[in-house]
Amino acid sequence: LSGHAPRLVDFTPIVEGDVVTYEWDFGDGATSSEAAPAHIYRETGRFTVSLRVQFADGGAAEVVKENLIEIDPALPQAPGGGGVYWLDRSAGTIYAGALDGSASLTLVTGIYMGKYLAVGNGWIYWTSEHAVRRANLSDGTGREMLYTDMNSTVAGIAVDTDARRIYWASHPLSTSKNGAIWKANLDGSNQRVWGTLTRWGVNTHVPWLLAIDAVSQRLYWFERYFDVGPVPIVPAALESESAAPTDWTPRCSVHWTPVTGFAEHLIREGLPGSEGLALDVGLPGVGARYVYWTDPAANAIVRCKPDGSEYKTILSDLDDPVALAVNVAYGKLYWSGSEGIHRANLDGTDPELIFPGVQADALVLDL
Repeated sequence: LSGHAPRLVDFTPIVEGDVVTYEWDFGDGATSSEAAPAHIYRETGRFTVSLRVQFADGGAAEVVKENLIEIDPALPQAPGGGGVYWLDRSAGTIYAGALDGSASLTLVTGIYMGKYLAVGNGWIYWTSEHAVRRANLSDGTGREMLYTDMNSTVAGIAVDTDARRIYWASHPLSTSKNGAIWKANLDGSNQRVWGTLTRWGVNTHVPWLLAIDAVSQRLYWFERYFDVGPVPIVPAALESESAAPTDWTPRCSVHWTPVTGFAEHLIREGLPGSEGLALDVGLPGVGARYVYWTDPAANAIVRCKPDGSEYKTILSDLDDPVALAVNVAYGKLYWSGSEGIHRANLDGTDPELIFPGVQADALVLDL
């Protein structure tokens, strides 16, 4: 019930009877209608919490806890931390900017066929067509290649800052190999295939986007159809207009595995393609509460719990959302689209365009 801002507090009602509605007031201007909500206090002070419930029989009850929560000032951030970084694939350039959009600079140039980004332990990592590379996060120097394989293409990448490991997704260009998630030390040493599935072959589903939850020791991936060959031949029996398949929309899904040993857990399936996957990690000692991804087909950003429940659209009517990142400590969601880089509160309120006119094909925050 006390600690430094930002502070996550879980609330659980103790109530007898058939409750119809819950009305929580957290004392800092925020409210909730959930039965057992979690709330992040970001301001310093003492806060009174109240809960009012409405019963099915028409009765009601209210409990008020005076000065229940005590929040101390936030601890100072590490020097140089807290920036937003994005990759413009057509320009072959990684840029760095302030979280509020007040300033930006060019960090790394000359990137050939760049794909995705990750940051951690003072480095920025990126994948390209066949390789994994990194450079110093502060100024873009010290550029080096950590992995390359001309017989495969590399997609998503994630950094486990606690265990000092990096993970990346690799897709085969040969029918004799399956796709895989690789694992290595931060400097690229001790690299090896860490997880693979029989369906991750050519013209089948493959791991695409990666995200890490170091606290819960889970690696998440967004899996999608990766078509590197010809369209499958339709048998003659299916050539009629009513029977022949005409929709080749990718069938995508979200999964997680423990980092202690590869073991697949399905979260959601039947999803359209996406270029953005993020977790609300970053609070000390707290694992991911939600998994977020962009849905370009619906021009939306959606989320659900790691068990697949509470699936919800957070933002809709967006401008072709692409990449995605979450700063849970300050309650902000960042995404890129055709107009530039935007941010909003985690509930989708107060959206704003902070870097207009930039092309951000991949987006990451230094947490």
